[in-house]
Amino acid sequence: MRSKHANSSSHLNPLSPADSPSDSLQTLRVPRRDLSPGGYFWIAIGFSALACLFRLYFSTRLEIVGDEALYWLQSRALDMSYFDKGPGVSWTIAMGTRLFGDTVFGVRFFAVLLSIATGWWVFILGRRLFDPKVGLCALLLAAVVPMYAVGAILMTIDPLSVFFWVIAAYAFWRGWTSGWTPWWVLAGAFVGLGALCKYVNLLELLAFGSFLVIERGSSSRPVLFRFALLLVVAFLLCTPMLYWSAQHDWASMRHLVERGGIEAGWRFSPPQALSFLGQQAGVISPVIFIGVIWAVLWPGPLLERRRVEVRFVQTLFLPLFLFYLILSLNKTGQPNWTAPAYIGGLILLSARILPLLASPGKFRVASACGVGLAILLTILLHNNTAWLHLPPRKDPLDRARGSRDLAGQLESLMKQNDAKFLIASKYSTASLMAFYVSGHPHVYLPDTRPRVDNQFSIWPGYEVERSGSNAVFVTEFDQIPPNVTRDFRTTDSLGVITSEQDGRIIQRYQAWICRDLVASRSVITP
Repeated sequence: MRSKHANSSSHLNPLSPADSPSDSLQTLRVPRRDLSPGGYFWIAIGFSALACLFRLYFSTRLEIVGDEALYWLQSRALDMSYFDKGPGVSWTIAMGTRLFGDTVFGVRFFAVLLSIATGWWVFILGRRLFDPKVGLCALLLAAVVPMYAVGAILMTIDPLSVFFWVIAAYAFWRGWTSGWTPWWVLAGAFVGLGALCKYVNLLELLAFGSFLVIERGSSSRPVLFRFALLLVVAFLLCTPMLYWSAQHDWASMRHLVERGGIEAGWRFSPPQALSFLGQQAGVISPVIFIGVIWAVLWPGPLLERRRVEVRFVQTLFLPLFLFYLILSLNKTGQPNWTAPAYIGGLILLSARILPLLASPGKFRVASACGVGLAILLTILLHNNTAWLHLPPRKDPLDRARGSRDLAGQLESLMKQNDAKFLIASKYSTASLMAFYVSGHPHVYLPDTRPRVDNQFSIWPGYEVERSGSNAVFVTEFDQIPPNVTRDFRTTDSLGVITSEQDGRIIQRYQAWICRDLVASRSVITP
């Protein structure tokens, strides 16, 4: 008996060429003016090579941001996990800095390689699900979407998360279509590795499970055992991270609940959801965002011809996107939390619009406007936006500006006052100063123990410094915390200092000199 799956797709046999002539577009009666399958392959290769060269060059044009600096600091104290993230990003930065030193290029080197690898696997997945033209279109769209384009040079958790998401999706699809168990094992391994970088990658298990439920009658192969094996492999890879969290009173889990805004109960707030949708449109580009939602919810004739493939891509997008949309009814999260979902969204959008672009009309104009707007936003985010003369901290690139200038001023203050270490009011400021101040001095945050607020609360505090030492304290606020004045014999204001770049004030700080550390006062027994 032929299965529904066999009727829905003619090229799911893993032994057939993945880049056979444009089957899906031909089925949709698009005039055959396509390149050969090999032509799309070489265009993807050439584009990826050029993008890699540009991103390697541009990666050093912006200062590192606070999160990158924290992950770099963590890479100097490698562990099984950390307060709010798994170990993946810090271990990756450690590899980069071993190769290229504690430099911006060393921190960001693997971000560039991961972004190129992600684009390539988007092409491969789109080609296997639909055809080479869809794969290439999805690759090009991913390159101009602002969140992916700018994130391609920042060594945060997102390049790793999105990379493992797409290759896990590819491995799962190959496993489901072929029934070959090692593909299922690989899919579980990639999900687990992704979770070591960003917890949200575990939601890909929900995507895979949803697809298996929806398509439970489309394949005659038994999948329950293989999916269970996938789950076991994924969670086994997460055990070091879980062990670390258990050793630290589940600080990571409690932090997740707090970031989701549900620790104080649920507050139904539709304006928060509207804010979430607005942020998504901003980081994806408004027209492309609308196009993704349209393609996912109304795949049209594509669903009739490629039902199984469409369902698979929909499940890659919807569970993660809807999860954060529902959470946003209580509290809006960060716009990059949904980044992996758009892998499926861009592939489905490409498959949906390519047949429509074959005929002239308003749709072609709208598509051109959408891509043009995305390119414009991406160019602005890659360019010097100082000419916009936005207020301090309103420019989206300000978080990658001013740290060198601040570090130079603090270094002078440390020398003038014989200070041996730095204290900052925020983890981002402390991490950036550890990176940019010459010699990478010890940095600390005011002691909050036994309350654990961040990774600095877990690391030893400045009680490990020599008794009688001086420190410079820097804060964005006007006052010095009582727990800092408690730990030094005297604290005196050094006045206001400003960080500047390109003739603009980026941030104002208050600096203090803290003299004569009384170490015994800052030692707290957990």
